[in-house]
Amino acid sequence: MSDIDQFMADPHVIAREILVDLPDDELGRLPMHNVIPRLSDTPGRLRRPAPALGEHTAEILGLLGLAHAEIDGLAREGIIHVAGDTP
Repeated sequence: MSDIDQFMADPHVIAREILVDLPDDELGRLPMHNVIPRLSDTPGRLRRPAPALGEHTAEILGLLGLAHAEIDGLAREGIIHVAGDTP
C-alpha cells in the first residue's frame, strides 16, 4: 500500500473530511484536499474544481491589453495554451 493510499484510508482523515471528491471532466471524480481552516462562523467551501488548463488564458491576456489576434498567434506558436486547443 502506498503512502497516499494509507493517507486516504486513515480514520482521522476520513472523520475530519480532509479529502473531498469533486467532479472532474476527465476522471469523473477527483479526490481533493478540503478547505482549511474550516471556521465555525465562516466555513469555507469548494464551489468548483480547479479550472482546466488554458480555461482563462484568453480572458486574462485580453484584460492585460492583448488583442485577439495576438492571443491567437501566441496559441498557434505554442507559447500559450487556450482552452479548446490540443495541448
